[in-house]
Amino acid sequence: MKKILNNFFRKKDIPNDEAISDFKTKQNTDKEYVKAKDKEKVEGKSQQKLIFDNSEYLFDELPSEAKKLIMGLKTAASQTKIYEDKIKLITISKNKMITDLKNIVDNLELIEKK
Repeated sequence: MKKILNNFFRKKDIPNDEAISDFKTKQNTDKEYVKAKDKEKVEGKSQQKLIFDNSEYLFDELPSEAKKLIMGLKTAASQTKIYEDKIKLITISKNKMITDLKNIVDNLELIEKK
């Protein structure tokens, strides 16, 4: 890695030691940022709330059966979204086939016009 950085920074006329030091500082800053974000996620996750029938409940305090039902509802919602997307795709395909068929039929001679 150091050899790659040396070659890269040589082209830019930046002293190698300074460039590598800046690169390491950026890496450390990025790692600290990721750690802070992970910590926020963990803290936020422990304070998740369920709003149901105009009432709020802490997720962690719900019985395990309620947590399972919530997970089931999330799964059902995602599956519903998947099937809705599939229906939209099929509808688009169907409409394209109808348009193509109309274009072909318009160029054909009619047997009998009603």
